[in-house]
Amino acid sequence: MKKLVLFLSFMIPFFGFSQNNDQISDANQIYCGDLVSSTTLNFNSDQQYLTDIGLNDCGTSVDESPGVWYVFNSQNTGIVDLFLCDSSYDTKLHVFRDDGFNLLCIGGNDDSDCESSYLHSKLSFNYESGYDYFIYVSGFQANEGDFSLSFNCLECEDENSNGICDEDDIFGCTDNQSLNYDPEATFEDGSCINPFNFIADNATDI
Repeated sequence: MKKLVLFLSFMIPFFGFSQNNDQISDANQIYCGDLVSSTTLNFNSDQQYLTDIGLNDCGTSVDESPGVWYVFNSQNTGIVDLFLCDSSYDTKLHVFRDDGFNLLCIGGNDDSDCESSYLHSKLSFNYESGYDYFIYVSGFQANEGDFSLSFNCLECEDENSNGICDEDDIFGCTDNQSLNYDPEATFEDGSCINPFNFIADNATDI
């Protein structure tokens, strides 16, 4: 497979915004490699707006906490990794795509495995060329505060949409109940051996 991996880390590593992105129509532009330090304090919640258009539950619920918007204009295909690690409060992340007519849910996250705290959100999603992706930074329930948003892009092919570049996939058994489970496997290849079937197939008459 042709190697297409490209870390887009040449962008400005730290980017602060003078924030006026309370509504989706005022979303701040965000670029690959940006690290945004900002706040949701004294902003409004878009829970009602997202509920009205049927997107109040996208990966995780949209709560009453205040939130702010960012937009990513994709020019190619790849994977975006979003991190709210090192934020000061219990965060939530949502991503929506504008298909030209409606917003579509891409994904959302409440808690994660951030080393700073499991209460900090992180999310990876596949993006396609020519679309606007809207990122909504908010909080759990009514939580609000200062946040650090890391926006990293990886340009590659990901046909199975598992968030890993195809050429980096490790094929194997991903079922941890199987005899030949491979903890390093990232893509199920159908090779799993069920222990009960194995016993049955290898049983001998007494």
